[in-house]
Amino acid sequence: MATGPKHGGGANAGATGTAAPAGAAGTGPKHGEAPPRKSGRLGKVVTTIVVLGLAGGGTYLYKTMSDGSSDLPDVNEVSADSARQQSTLVDQEDMRVMTTRAKQESDLAGGGTAAQQARSPRLLTSSNGRTLMLPQRRQPYYVAELEKLGGQDFQKQSDGSYLLSVNIMVGAGGKLILQSSTGPLTIRMRSVPGAFASIVSAGGTVKINGSAQNPVRFTSWNEDTRKPDTQVSDGRAYIRAIGGEFTMKYTQVSNLGFWSGRTGGVALTGSDRPDAAAERSAGGAPNAVMLPNGGREATRGNREEVEVSPAGAAAVAARSTCRRPTW
Repeated sequence: MATGPKHGGGANAGATGTAAPAGAAGTGPKHGEAPPRKSGRLGKVVTTIVVLGLAGGGTYLYKTMSDGSSDLPDVNEVSADSARQQSTLVDQEDMRVMTTRAKQESDLAGGGTAAQQARSPRLLTSSNGRTLMLPQRRQPYYVAELEKLGGQDFQKQSDGSYLLSVNIMVGAGGKLILQSSTGPLTIRMRSVPGAFASIVSAGGTVKINGSAQNPVRFTSWNEDTRKPDTQVSDGRAYIRAIGGEFTMKYTQVSNLGFWSGRTGGVALTGSDRPDAAAERSAGGAPNAVMLPNGGREATRGNREEVEVSPAGAAAVAARSTCRRPTW
């Protein structure tokens, strides 16, 4: 299986492949370090289907697909301030993923009403962002259901594409299938300065089932410029699988990812974080989260606590993605 550059890699183009087991690969850069210099441009890589079952701490496998061009800066073009900004965003993503997983796992383990709620799709909110949780169930989740669960955060656009404006997490045992039988499927992942969407599976299954007639396309998307996001210094939309199973065929990805391996475009990583240490959110004054448009989203969640609300029509109406920058 061919792999692209290991760190900071936005996925630039690619298609299809066959199943193969994923083993361990090199570890990513420490936060605050600049990514390594590229040795040259990549040829077109045709790939990819990967099954993950890793359990080692800090073990990563990266997939970067390129059509021979790159919008990523050279290592010497990354300023110290930009390096700190990007590594801070990676830290915030780690916190969001860990607290969301921990809340889901602890609710399931606790039984009772909390476990019953955790078995249904729901919105989990903390100061690091909002996450649509897709838990285990018998039936897979498909695009049509994402429209209902995501509300205005996953809407079909006039050109037939979909705009994803909330983080999606596929929980252990859950299965998300992204495909279309009526034409190409294009998913634009919202990515503006300081806020970006992600698709992360945490022990679940993600299958991106494109075909020669109906391929699937992913790209970051800046609604203000009406173009893909080409700036990595303020973070960028990405896709990640943490353990579980990830398959992708007849799929093109472009302008995704930033800085580290685990946020580097299409990232396939091991299960190296604990899941069952969440604290229930207590009442109290809402925590005002700054949104990219200058407004504020009220939530009682914070860095250690996660607020729960239903998915779908009852979900939070305000559009936001991952977090407010802290630099």
